[in-house]
Amino acid sequence: MDWSTRAYVAAYFAVSDVLAGKIKSDTTQLAVWILDIEMKALFPKLKVVKTPGGNNANLAAQSGLFTLLEQEGGRGRPFVGETALDLYFATQTLPPPLKKITLPISEARAVLDLCSLYGVTGATLFPDYYGATRASEDVLSTTPPVGALSFWST
Repeated sequence: MDWSTRAYVAAYFAVSDVLAGKIKSDTTQLAVWILDIEMKALFPKLKVVKTPGGNNANLAAQSGLFTLLEQEGGRGRPFVGETALDLYFATQTLPPPLKKITLPISEARAVLDLCSLYGVTGATLFPDYYGATRASEDVLSTTPPVGALSFWST
């Protein structure tokens, strides 16, 4: 699973696809998940993997890191163990270091505006042509329609 160490990056990803219409229309809430990685020592199968950002511009721009759950396995045998963080934490006796923050989907435009104020946009998170396209789509998805255009000739 991929994560960001920056809250506004997580917020951006929670709202941008909603505003672009890429999420089911019956969705009513946005969600950002928080993982307290300081507690990882209490959960021995949970691993936090930090990779060098110099190898991937997107990963560096997004302050990304990854989590994985260790599983038992061997040659010719299937892996054994939980693959989902929430299910893994449910089997533990300690309170989970995983928290979910939700917000009504109606606040998505305001969240995207806040992200932009803090320099978190499609262009900054994807420093290439795709990022420029994504930033343009974000602006178009948050701009209210102006109305019909009229063309005429003389």
